[in-house]
Amino acid sequence: MVRMLFVNIAQSLGVVLRTYGAGNIPSSRQDLLDALKEASDRGILMVNVTQCWRGGVKAVYSTGMVLNEYGVTPGYDITTEAALIKLAYILSKTENKDYSCKRAMLLNSLRGEVTVEGEDSRAANLSLYNINCLNQDRNLMIYFAKLFSTASLDDSEGVGSMWVQRIIPTLACCAAASNNLSCLKEMYHIIGHLQLFDTEGCTPLHKSALYGHISATKYLLECGVSVHIADKSGYTPLLCALNSLILSSELVQLLLDVGAVLNSESQLVTKLVHQAVSDGDIQRLRLYQLCGYSFYNTDEEGRSALHVAVTHRQLNSIKFLISPIYNEENPYDKKISVEETELEYGAGVDPKCRTTWGTSALDEAKLRHFDDIVQLLEKASNSGKTTMTGKLTEYLQSIGYNVTCLQMDDYYWVRNLSVTLP
Repeated sequence: MVRMLFVNIAQSLGVVLRTYGAGNIPSSRQDLLDALKEASDRGILMVNVTQCWRGGVKAVYSTGMVLNEYGVTPGYDITTEAALIKLAYILSKTENKDYSCKRAMLLNSLRGEVTVEGEDSRAANLSLYNINCLNQDRNLMIYFAKLFSTASLDDSEGVGSMWVQRIIPTLACCAAASNNLSCLKEMYHIIGHLQLFDTEGCTPLHKSALYGHISATKYLLECGVSVHIADKSGYTPLLCALNSLILSSELVQLLLDVGAVLNSESQLVTKLVHQAVSDGDIQRLRLYQLCGYSFYNTDEEGRSALHVAVTHRQLNSIKFLISPIYNEENPYDKKISVEETELEYGAGVDPKCRTTWGTSALDEAKLRHFDDIVQLLEKASNSGKTTMTGKLTEYLQSIGYNVTCLQMDDYYWVRNLSVTLP
């Protein structure tokens, strides 16, 4: 029987196996497994489907894992008829002769015919990282790069050219996200530039900054990729670096050195800063301070960063916000390392600043009965060392003025000033 099975498989380009349950076969029959392995080595596509009305074949049980190792693709919940049609379609794609790519297509849901689950769902998607799993990934990128360099939307093959122009930016973003300098250099050599945009409006620089790759970021900057472009969500490369899971002060400083600017007035930036405040992420807040962000900016509810910190009872965030800045003349001339854990220097926010509704952070702390925060804010308010009012008072006194009354609003406009000339 095994011999007849082998003969039938040897004469086919693709095989659909119908098994019971979740893909049960006699895994102890080594001769059967050897026949399947030999067929897989010869490039024959094989997919395993279930005969049951419910459930599907998965590569998680022992027999399913054995079949997967011997080159049989799990069919999950695909029907036998759909598997035959899908197999015929893939085999008809004569322009694609790569076996690994065909097997990836067999595993992938092309038209919603199969529900892929578990770890295979990531491998099934022909996404950025799946390209790196192919044996000919570099050749594939170079091939598309060459097509991109000669493609135009008004030629006789306009549809094909349009698809090429959509694929190559995605591949460039893939190379940047994985810090693949060799592919980036090859693509730059062929195309002549890397100012490319994927479907989300991201450039390769967005991806390298988001994943914290300094070497790829440096190379992209050398190739002339702009640091001022925002994607469809409003993220610039600098904002991507500030919100990266791999936080790097060196990467942020690199982008600042080439002219990157943080739009402090953006509600998106304020929202992200307030998220860092509510999380107590002091390292990220220091980087926002390094980029020139004003912590007095208010969100859509009229709250500044200090009010958000009080609401979430984040003592570390409060201490950082009300602690004095490093240099009173230029608060950003010292690039504080994100590795610093001491809160001796901070953002210099006035603890008396108010929301657009007129309430101060101290008022909100008292309302919520946060006694520890109330004590901290009262101490800071009485000291006057961290407030702009206190600094201006000290300056006027240092040059001989006797200041008896000084009041300033949230935007540091002097509202009431009484002094005696020296």
